[in-house]
Amino acid sequence: RVSREVPNLKGKTLSQAKNILSNLNLNINVSGSSGTVVTQDPMAGTLVEEGTIINVTLNKQNKDAH
Repeated sequence: RVSREVPNLKGKTLSQAKNILSNLNLNINVSGSSGTVVTQDPMAGTLVEEGTIINVTLNKQNKDAH
């Protein structure tokens, strides 16, 4: 089995995250409906086997909120 280093997906869009993980033969499990990745598990830098599911949470960042 081939080990892969989990990439840092924070701040990426869902399509960006999917493309990155697809290129590494990793799978994605998404929570949230829109926005960018705010959390991921396993964390970036973790070594995992190909086919591992990376759990990400999407959230809209509203920087203008008062």
